[in-house]
Amino acid sequence: KQWYQRRVRDIQELESVQKTFTARIAGLQDMHYWDRLVLNLSLMSLQRRRERFIILHMWKIFNKKTSNDLLIRFVSRPRFGNLAVIPSKKPNSSAFNQSLYDNSFAVQGPRLWNAIPYHLNVISDLEHFKDQLTKFLLSIP
Repeated sequence: KQWYQRRVRDIQELESVQKTFTARIAGLQDMHYWDRLVLNLSLMSLQRRRERFIILHMWKIFNKKTSNDLLIRFVSRPRFGNLAVIPSKKPNSSAFNQSLYDNSFAVQGPRLWNAIPYHLNVISDLEHFKDQLTKFLLSIP
């Protein structure tokens, strides 16, 4: 648990740098951080960009454009499209191991992949997928 809290603090600290920088842009000083990023600068938060990168990597694994070293499995469901299988965790693991599990790519990748809409996870062209994924992520507060 302690390890995860430190990670959250690190992310928040990095995010505060971007927040401070964007607040210094003329005309944007009085705006809320998220309005500055999305509405005026068409940017994502650092956390959202990290999530985008993970989803893009999952797309590459699914479409066999990169190696699948973690042996991530996918299943196709008629109503939900292509879903990634989240690996099972060991019962009675320590809080530290649980945190490592929860924050690993093998778990975060499938969770994020499964969170995107059906119409995205069936796109087979990378550039089209990137474009649609960016539009989708910018629409989420």
